[in-house]
Amino acid sequence: ARLTGDRPDPGPVGALRGSVLLTAPVLARRGRVELPATGGDFPGRRSVSVHLAALRALGARELPGPGTALEIPDGFRPASLYLLEASVTGTETALLAAAAAPGVSEIRHAACEPHVVDLCRFLEGMGVGIEGAGTPTLRVTGARRRAGADPCGHRPRHRRHARGAGAGRLAELASDGQRMGLQPARPDRSR
Repeated sequence: ARLTGDRPDPGPVGALRGSVLLTAPVLARRGRVELPATGGDFPGRRSVSVHLAALRALGARELPGPGTALEIPDGFRPASLYLLEASVTGTETALLAAAAAPGVSEIRHAACEPHVVDLCRFLEGMGVGIEGAGTPTLRVTGARRRAGADPCGHRPRHRRHARGAGAGRLAELASDGQRMGLQPARPDRSR
């Protein structure tokens, strides 16, 4: 798919908590993003403050007005940051942004869950240097351009993560402008 704008469709975004993972890749590619309110399991109770703080630390600026709008006209820059909460998607947002920042970034108080380790492995396949996967401190050596990755060659290590990997996979692919195709899920493979 080709990324044609800086505002993801509010319909799907409003239905899926993981859609917040689109923020860093869209910012990296377009320099600006308007994120509609994300949905999912606890809409309204789960804040995006960890995500926004990580993006600000890596150089993004919030724009005035309703909703969440950010810009980063000169691209992400490497930074050392401490996440106020060891959030899985907050850590993934920081990883995706750091992958696009040329240089070394450090993410402290990172989530250690297998979801995060899977994203680290995928990004490593794109040529991003990552030390500390599965620990609370990640060192990310990013670059403005990353190598393409074979999305079919990456498989989440845990079957239960594979079902929920859709938004993360889309965000990962969008971060490098790779073409992608989606096929309907096969019910016999979702157990």
